[in-house]
Amino acid sequence: MTVVQRIRVPAGLAFGFLLFVFAQPRPDLFWLGMPVAALGAGIRLWASGHLDKWRGLARTGPYRLTRNPLYLGSFLAGLGFTAAAAELWLLLVYLVLFPGIYWPVILREEREMLSHYGDDYAEYAAGVPRFCPFWFPGPVVAGAGTTARFRWNLFLRNREYRFLISVVLAAIFFFWKMG
Repeated sequence: MTVVQRIRVPAGLAFGFLLFVFAQPRPDLFWLGMPVAALGAGIRLWASGHLDKWRGLARTGPYRLTRNPLYLGSFLAGLGFTAAAAELWLLLVYLVLFPGIYWPVILREEREMLSHYGDDYAEYAAGVPRFCPFWFPGPVVAGAGTTARFRWNLFLRNREYRFLISVVLAAIFFFWKMG
């Protein structure tokens, strides 16, 4: 595990702390940011119900649109809260911090996926964008071990409910802080 992989969660928590301390939410930016944060949380929820880690290559659901829907969802959720915080310097820090931490992680994970899944992953990677989704994907051929439908048991196994709970609590806090 690289240094960047080890610091991503503590760095996210530290940035979250900065948001809670320095946020000065305004109604206009709150109501702009919360739908973006909710979209990000929804993408993460959707992705977690299609991800059976290391038991099969996820190619269905949001994995048809992007190879990294969990990170895309995290980015959008963070962007929504950072916009709602109404502090430009926090937005600038976020827009540097997120790609600075997650881009190397994504590249490392791609090497691991290629090593684990070989040609199946190479074929998948050739047809699905790394981060920014195509809005009109072509047909996806489900390979061995993929999950064609969202499965709640995967959502629970992947413990994505923790992220959803944190998003809801953060939204309540921002609403309260907005006064």
